[in-house]
Amino acid sequence: MQKADKRIDEYLKQLDRGDTEDEAWQETVEALNKKIEKLREMREEYKETEQKLDKSGEKQLSVTDPDARLMKTEQGTHVCYNVQMAVDSKHKMIVAMELTNEGNDLNQLSSIAGEAKEELGVEEIEVVTDMGYYDCDQVKECDDNGITVYMDKPAVKVIDGVYSKERFKYNVEKDVYLCPAGEDLRYRTTDKQKSMKMYKTDSCESCGLKTHCTSGEGARVIKRHIHEGVMEEMATRVKGSREKLKLRAGLVEHPWGTMKRTLDQGYFLLRGTEKVEVEMRLNGLIYNLKRALSIVGVPKLIEALA
Repeated sequence: MQKADKRIDEYLKQLDRGDTEDEAWQETVEALNKKIEKLREMREEYKETEQKLDKSGEKQLSVTDPDARLMKTEQGTHVCYNVQMAVDSKHKMIVAMELTNEGNDLNQLSSIAGEAKEELGVEEIEVVTDMGYYDCDQVKECDDNGITVYMDKPAVKVIDGVYSKERFKYNVEKDVYLCPAGEDLRYRTTDKQKSMKMYKTDSCESCGLKTHCTSGEGARVIKRHIHEGVMEEMATRVKGSREKLKLRAGLVEHPWGTMKRTLDQGYFLLRGTEKVEVEMRLNGLIYNLKRALSIVGVPKLIEALA
């Protein structure tokens, strides 16, 4: 709307500067008035869209597909859907698929892993995934439901010259952190969301290492998620099973590559969550049929379906 207003102002200034007695100028006036009228119509459409957005309570609105959302992809930021997929490690067949319009994968792990576990009919299952799913609550929920997760921890941004959190050793029995200077950082409070515990010591002010410990004036505070113990257990598990993490790319990327390249399904053709989900599941079905044909052949597949 700001751009439209700016263009309208520019055209109005051109009209003010024009020579009203010049016949050729009259044609220019007509052209400028048409442009102004079109911009004003567009501005009204933008205003209606803004009102719809305010009424919906959402932060964004796609006028092409109201259910789609802006998401970051390897090819840039696009309006699209978030497709979740679980693939079995033996045959590379799709076990579970889900469609969301969440902008990232942080809240998707427990749901898609749980669906895969249920579909396979097992009591316990191991899941290997990438760092895009790194979320304490999700991993804890998986752990509670017999789902063992293998996932690397994303690199944490640290301030140059300041000790990272890894320099503070956590003592499970005492529930304290030991700082590089040998002082105990004890639990003080929990944040308003009841998810992060705060630890600190009163010895910071007189500590000779303070400038290496914090860039602020106050004491160094260490935050610990209430489910961080589950993440630490996962880190230990991953450290001893690096070979499992290498499996992920060869498993879940197999159907993605097949659908996008072999089946030429790099984009959804339909609009709206309900239709797009049907399109997604049809693609998954076709992929699984192709895999089944490759694994057991036509006669055995017909026999199994019969």
